[in-house]
Amino acid sequence: SFFFKDTATTEIYTQAFVGSVRCVQETGTWGLLLMKAIDAAGKGSAENLQKTLICDTQFDFYARRYAASLKDGTIQIFDLPATEEEEAPILTATIKAHIGPVWQISWAHPRFGNILASCGYDRKIIIWKEVKAGNWEKVKDFDIHKCSVNCISWAPWQYGLILLSGSSDGQVSLLTLSQDNWNVTHFPAHKSGVTCVSWAPARFILEENNEERKITGFSPMKFATGGCDSLVKMWEYNKEEGKFAEEIIANYSGWIKDLSFAQNNEEWLSLTNRYEVENPETLAICAENKTLAIIAVSYTHLT
Repeated sequence: SFFFKDTATTEIYTQAFVGSVRCVQETGTWGLLLMKAIDAAGKGSAENLQKTLICDTQFDFYARRYAASLKDGTIQIFDLPATEEEEAPILTATIKAHIGPVWQISWAHPRFGNILASCGYDRKIIIWKEVKAGNWEKVKDFDIHKCSVNCISWAPWQYGLILLSGSSDGQVSLLTLSQDNWNVTHFPAHKSGVTCVSWAPARFILEENNEERKITGFSPMKFATGGCDSLVKMWEYNKEEGKFAEEIIANYSGWIKDLSFAQNNEEWLSLTNRYEVENPETLAICAENKTLAIIAVSYTHLT
């Protein structure tokens, strides 16, 4: 598993699995905090870490809290120290979340509150909310997939509270909160199962025409999926048709292990007179055949 980071403040780190243990290499404060958090989740020793079997680890938006999902069906929440000199992370909550491994977790944007989503081998997607410090309650659970739910990701906050998931049944689902009700949409994505998902960042559309510049809205919702069928697909929302348009953008030998959009610091998505995107998104892909690819992804439904 990997994601892009700003190299101006710290070096990019790589993550790899050695047996069942996730190993992390990074320099700087982020790396130390991450290693402390993983050490705390493993109860302080490599032996216990292997017994615990951490499936996923995620910082919150401010990188002050840390969640770890475990193979025993629990989620652990930690408060992280403010500086390198302070003590190890403090375990503030242990949530009995799923029956079986919790494959992935995802923090929602803080504008929606302290909300965490989880998915697992038991085919469930669960949304949790911290109602008071250290007290997490189940907001909603979804049993919409026929097989293990392998991956989840919250959409950029500009689109609202939307959770994307992918399952071994080959389906992806979109869970959207609208007027206190959760709307569920799901459709087939990969015949052999979905292994990973990632949202493209939301950006303002800046239209330039005849020396005039104006903001016309946000870039359309866009996400990528990878599967056991060796395919990487792009899904972009077509407002006129009211659905996501599908496009195969890569085909590798072996499963797609992970993918991640670069969280571009540029807020603007500039358009020329011909509505051509000047600064497309960047997507990193890693596959089972030892391939790491970084590709540019354009938009097709901006007008």
